Amino acid sequence: MNLPILCRAARSLRGSFRALLLTGAVLGFSLGTESANAETYIQTGLTNQLTLNDLIRELPVLSRQKEKSLAEQGAVQELVLLHERKMRGEGLPDLYQAAFSANYSTILEALIDGRIDEASGRQLLQAHRLLLDSVTCWQAKPNRDEAEGEDLLRRLSLTTQQLVDLDKEMGPVPIEVQTPLINGHQAWIEELLVWGCHCRFLSRGEIGHLRVLASRLERFEGYYKKDGRLTMSERERLHERLIELHRDLIAAVQD
Repeated sequence: MNLPILCRAARSLRGSFRALLLTGAVLGFSLGTESANAETYIQTGLTNQLTLNDLIRELPVLSRQKEKSLAEQGAVQELVLLHERKMRGEGLPDLYQAAFSANYSTILEALIDGRIDEASGRQLLQAHRLLLDSVTCWQAKPNRDEAEGEDLLRRLSLTTQQLVDLDKEMGPVPIEVQTPLINGHQAWIEELLVWGCHCRFLSRGEIGHLRVLASRLERFEGYYKKDGRLTMSERERLHERLIELHRDLIAAVQD
């Protein structure tokens, strides 16, 4: 074998070894290893089970510049994490924090499983936010009335009961039309839009545009599911619209 052939073979072996290392790194990320290579924006973006950020960790990188895309997604995840901590009652006494955290999880789980529709989910989350604001104001009073705090907890339990009633009304969701990933992203995006509106880091025009895309996704989801099943092509089209919505959301937040 002559020298040029040997050189080409060596380069081929080096390329194969490099590909093997990259494959191992990717597998390390997907399996959640503790290696140094796993300490990335993806890993630091993970929180606890059944939280909003965990729902988007498998979203494909959409930018050609991978590092920039990961940094953008990490920044958005951080905003949602701060919002989620507030929605779970962080900073309140243990009893209130546990109640709000449980209620928030219950609403999200029902949305993800498709046991309630997006409109009902928005109403329940809005009621949750209003009660949370009331409790925060009550907690800040120098001479607060404990009976008022107990009444706010009772009203929160009524919200949970309303969710249970809606769940019974809709009945079980056939597995053929379940779309937990789509539903989870819809909940994540809705919460970010609400917080973006309150904190004013999104303009009215941006929020309006993103809500149009979100509503369009909901309409197509309902249209595809009305016959009691989802084909593979229909699922793909839903995910294409989801990716479009997510891309525009990232762009709006970064502006």
